[in-house]
Amino acid sequence: DLIKLDDPIEKYLPSHVTVPQYNGHKITIEDLATHTSGLPEFPDNYCPSFNPANIEIVDSVQYRTELMNCTKNYTFAQFYQALSNMTLSREPGSKVEYSTFGIGLLGHILTLKSNMSSFDKLLDRNILDVLGMNDTSFGLSESQKSRLAMGHFNGKELPTWNMSSPLAPGGGLHSSVSDMLKFQSA
Repeated sequence: DLIKLDDPIEKYLPSHVTVPQYNGHKITIEDLATHTSGLPEFPDNYCPSFNPANIEIVDSVQYRTELMNCTKNYTFAQFYQALSNMTLSREPGSKVEYSTFGIGLLGHILTLKSNMSSFDKLLDRNILDVLGMNDTSFGLSESQKSRLAMGHFNGKELPTWNMSSPLAPGGGLHSSVSDMLKFQSA
């Protein structure tokens, strides 16, 4: 076993990273996988202007462009800093709340434990290549870009969302319907 579901996540992170607890209750691998860690959807240092609660701004072309420019250089050092500075408001495992932050962290832990150079390569080796999902990836090829369904807001095309490396496991995949059917079938 690479990891155990009931292990505290600090077991798999560098020693300089402080993992938040709630009244002595630690975040486990299972808490990350089930979105019950108590971590917010995004790290508080992800982008100064980032506010997913304000949907009017989130769907604007200008906001998407600013966000992509702001976050494309988000680093694992910043990711670790956000985790170390985090305060949990409830016991891990007590409530489901979607967390891109938590899934990004889980992807990072799996990558560290597998000795792979990136989550992309880990995913390719263990899932995408095995299932023949050749049209699923984090980055878009020129072929995929030409077939991408573009989002629009007020008649203007929205830029394609590209998540930074630390959060990519939480929502950075692009795929085709054909590949999604392969995944569903498996």
